[in-house]
Amino acid sequence: MCERFPAAWIYTKDEIFKNKEDLGEMASGVVGKNMSKEVIVYCDTGKFSTAWRYILSEVLGYKNVKSYDGSTEEWTRDPQAPVVKYSW
Repeated sequence: MCERFPAAWIYTKDEIFKNKEDLGEMASGVVGKNMSKEVIVYCDTGKFSTAWRYILSEVLGYKNVKSYDGSTEEWTRDPQAPVVKYSW
């Protein structure tokens, strides 16, 4: 399943990273609390998803985070591919 996790969620209104607690709550709400679960972050070109890859792996300690470059372009070519939208 493809779950939405916008890069803009990482930042405060002042364009700095949110605190670790808030980022952890967002992450666990979307990808769960299993730190070994495979998580694949994506966006059109990989430009924005790398921010979440960094937060998930380096700040929050998720062990199996990967980037899928160009994934959204590929995914949305299939009209049957599910997309779940979240809001925070």
